[in-house]
Amino acid sequence: MSRVIEVLGKSLALAGFLFTALTYAYNLHVDRQHERYKQATILVEQYSKSGVLGFENELVQRSLYYNAGGLNLNNEENYPDEMFELVAKETLFGYDGRAQGGETKIKPFLSKLMDIMDFYSRVGFCLDAEICDDRILRRFFCPRAKAFGERHSRLIAYYNDYGSSKAWSDGLDSFNRVCVGENG
Repeated sequence: MSRVIEVLGKSLALAGFLFTALTYAYNLHVDRQHERYKQATILVEQYSKSGVLGFENELVQRSLYYNAGGLNLNNEENYPDEMFELVAKETLFGYDGRAQGGETKIKPFLSKLMDIMDFYSRVGFCLDAEICDDRILRRFFCPRAKAFGERHSRLIAYYNDYGSSKAWSDGLDSFNRVCVGENG
């Protein structure tokens, strides 16, 4: 009889230990999921508040100016390299091709473009490092990043060549690969 009580006691102790361990693991999982959700929503909020959304809209407005009449900046037939280079310099550096004495009336956009690219790098890092909830980030940012990359692909490529470095746009590229399900 004492042997039965001893086995029963050990079984209850083991069951209690397993229950406590499983409860602890579950709570850690829930806490981690909550933190990932929180980090993702912070990025979504920062997208608007940090100015990235406004910068993207400003670049779209600038592009629309050149796309008048159905022309497309990404199409080399509409904008041959020499003509596109003037548009790119005007957009990125504020050079308007008509300025005399170094004055320009066009505000340079390069630092804003770099802020946009940096932001998408941070979103990609948050996904890669599993710091953020991937469903939220994919749903919110993938369509935006894809549209941004496609809409401004030639301008991005121009600066990659001009700056002799693709590293600054790698974050957007890798994030877009994640969005379409590629390993990056």
